[in-house]
Amino acid sequence: MIPVLVALLMTGSLTGADMSGTWTLNMTDFSGHPLSLDCTFKQDGTKVNGHCGDAAVKWTGTMSGRKVAIQHQTGQKNEITAHYSGEMNEAGTTVKGKWTVPDPNERGKTKSGDFTFVRR
Repeated sequence: MIPVLVALLMTGSLTGADMSGTWTLNMTDFSGHPLSLDCTFKQDGTKVNGHCGDAAVKWTGTMSGRKVAIQHQTGQKNEITAHYSGEMNEAGTTVKGKWTVPDPNERGKTKSGDFTFVRR
């Protein structure tokens, strides 16, 4: 049992990934336009905080293992929460996933798309 545990620790299988650092976000925005933003994140335990593009827009979330769940406020009055859920690759260089946001024009409907964070 102990050799298996040591092997898992050496390969990083039991350690969590870290979102701390500078990333580039590539996605199609909520209106269907290509978007690329520079982002900076800091991770403390499982909590993730940061910003992309305009530093006034704060991103918050969690990281569990390699799974990332983050969100930020958007809309004309910051009344909409955009959610991003993805997974970091084993090398810690990319996070790929899906974003979802409530559709402000159709109550009860959501918009969604793909996103990628690339570590810089």
